[in-house]
Amino acid sequence: MYNEFVSRMNSVFESIAMHVVKLRWFYLIIIGLLSCAAIYSTLHIQLDNSLEAYFMEDDEEFKYYESFKDMFGSDKFIYIVYDNPFIASNMNIVRELGYELQANLSKTRGKGKKLYLKKITMLPTVEFVEGKDDELLVYDLLEDWDGSQGALDVIYDKVLSKEIYKDALVSRDGKKGGLLIELNEIDDELNWDDSVYKLFKEVIDKEKYHDLNLIPVGDTVLNATYNEISWFETSKFSIITVLVTLSFLWLLFRRFSGIVAPYLAANLAILFACGLMPLLNIKFTMMMPILPSLLMVVGIGGSIHIITEFIFLFNSGMNRNQAIFESYRLVGFPCFLAAFTTAVGLGSIMISQLRAVREFAIMASIGVFLTFVMILLFVPLILCFGRKTIKEKKMHDDPSKKDVIGHFLGVLGRFNENKSGLILLVALVIIGLSFWGMTKIHVDALWLDEFGDSVKTKQDYYYVDRTMGGTGSIDLVIDTRRDNGAKYPQILKAVWDIQEYAQKSDIVMKTFSMVDLVCDVNRSIHNEDPAYFKIPDTQSGIAQLLLLYEDSGGEELDDMVDFSYQKLRLNIRIKTVKSTIWKEFSRDISDYAENRLNGLADVKVTGISYLTGKALEYISRTQIQGFLLAFIIITVMFIFVFQSFKQGVLLMIPNLLPIIITLGIMGHAGIELDYVTLLLACIAIGIAVDDTIHFATRFRLEFERRKNYKKAMHQTLQSTGRAMLSTSIILISGFLVMIFSVMDSFVHFGILTSFTIFLALVADYFVAPAMIIKLKLFGPEN
Repeated sequence: MYNEFVSRMNSVFESIAMHVVKLRWFYLIIIGLLSCAAIYSTLHIQLDNSLEAYFMEDDEEFKYYESFKDMFGSDKFIYIVYDNPFIASNMNIVRELGYELQANLSKTRGKGKKLYLKKITMLPTVEFVEGKDDELLVYDLLEDWDGSQGALDVIYDKVLSKEIYKDALVSRDGKKGGLLIELNEIDDELNWDDSVYKLFKEVIDKEKYHDLNLIPVGDTVLNATYNEISWFETSKFSIITVLVTLSFLWLLFRRFSGIVAPYLAANLAILFACGLMPLLNIKFTMMMPILPSLLMVVGIGGSIHIITEFIFLFNSGMNRNQAIFESYRLVGFPCFLAAFTTAVGLGSIMISQLRAVREFAIMASIGVFLTFVMILLFVPLILCFGRKTIKEKKMHDDPSKKDVIGHFLGVLGRFNENKSGLILLVALVIIGLSFWGMTKIHVDALWLDEFGDSVKTKQDYYYVDRTMGGTGSIDLVIDTRRDNGAKYPQILKAVWDIQEYAQKSDIVMKTFSMVDLVCDVNRSIHNEDPAYFKIPDTQSGIAQLLLLYEDSGGEELDDMVDFSYQKLRLNIRIKTVKSTIWKEFSRDISDYAENRLNGLADVKVTGISYLTGKALEYISRTQIQGFLLAFIIITVMFIFVFQSFKQGVLLMIPNLLPIIITLGIMGHAGIELDYVTLLLACIAIGIAVDDTIHFATRFRLEFERRKNYKKAMHQTLQSTGRAMLSTSIILISGFLVMIFSVMDSFVHFGILTSFTIFLALVADYFVAPAMIIKLKLFGPEN
């Protein structure tokens, strides 16, 4: 039954090759027209590395975050740290900088469109609250400044007496200043981070501001940096991958068709995949830069199996067309199975709750399918051009006598003959050690560590962490469930206690809420007496302070409480720390807040940093679920292809080995799984299984011909084993290209994936034949 099924599938792929060669000019024209359309479509690819690009619209945490922004405004911002704010000349330059940024970021975007800029807060124009002669004054800090250094020194003392400004607009030692640019989130403009950052850079890059040593951070800065790196890394990876693969193809085949066919087939698949992105409304996110390199190495690897078989047959005396048809008859079906399993491995992460991960999985799966289509349609179009026959045979029936690779594979085969039991024993020991290592693995990430140390944005974030109030933040939304509930003294006193509890944490740099404003106003109307920096004991007393503040021109309440005073916001600024640390803090502060409020109000944690942690949690879940899904689907496919439950299950062992060993080594070495490396297992199983398919199907075919395991193994190694070595080198070198990335996450992913592919080749060269021979997996010999 197996022989009949395989024979029928082999005939299908042979017929397809015949059809393509017969109508080669028609297919060349069709591919050319589609290529032009794809090039035009790629011009409309949109870049999006914002937080919104990662979460699904129906995600509950993301929906609450959106409602949080509706209540308290967008949390998009750019925060600038600068030197020596209380030098008179610098104060004037900062004021000029603020006005120029305000003008540039308030440029008209079109009739009826929202401006980029929401508000700029800086020392020269900050709202200052002060009590004088039983009157509350709210005015711009430098409203009456005469420009002298002496007057500024007095203002310096006034500013540092106010806790509300420390670690926000001025460092605690007064040597650093801060300027906060709050932005409106523009829903109708894609890549608006790039647009804002461009206008921002037009101002701060001016020479007159250089002496301030401006250090910008913020979500917009980060996204714009991501976008810039995305384009640059994609181009860099593609160029290096092309150079590496072309060099290897030339060394491998030394002929025009052997270089052009796989290279163009892979690039056409990449082009068509990218061309589909705008049509599918899929944007180019931070995960996409690895897609072209991934498709390049997968496409070329698949083509090598066809071309290696073709060259062997053509050099053995077949005419060109016969060699093409026979190559597809022998290798076409395994190439299809390899493409299918690779697409399944990559597509398994489509179950992710993160939109960016899901869209990457979609495009990767489609891209792998397109590489197979190009192998099926384009490779024979190239191979059919050239002389029809060769003058004499160039290869013997036993290629091991003619070249180094053949000799190596012959030695490998003889070792497998004699040491199959030892190989399986060693494999079992390694599996045990690897499982032990896997128990030591833990998931953790620091999003800033995705960047390499050479990236200036990473350096800037750590600089701001050291000098000011932290670059990360989480928000607690306290819902009193009643109008004016935020004016209840027992609730505000609970918030005070929550802030004090948070500030005991090593990672918390600053907390801020309506409580700080109420206490500051209370002290101001009592002649700045520190004893009155407290919350009044009555609701009416709190309401009077807030009314007095607003009547005096105060405008800072909008970011702290909603319109009905039902919900108030507690912002906690934290250091840049690993996700497990601040996730533990988030749980701790949330539990403390609920206990302290004791039913007076509900508490909900949100914010960009909080959602970043949720993203890691989703990816962790995706890796486990996706890997299990891919494993089950590929195992079922193996069972179906080999028409045997036993063969299908056992032949999956060589595919699990490299992943188990890699994860085990990571555990023993203390390497953490992060946002990118979490996807390793799902991607690796799809790629690693390719060679197993080619090896096992060819082994089964050769065994059916010879009914002798050792002879079948030698013939399989000398034919398919060559292509396996070539494709593995292509894949390893293709992923190792990522070591040139400025993103550390890509570097780690490239190294780990390359190592896993190397282990997959070792497993297919040693464990698979040893297992097949020892267990007589394909039946008795004759």
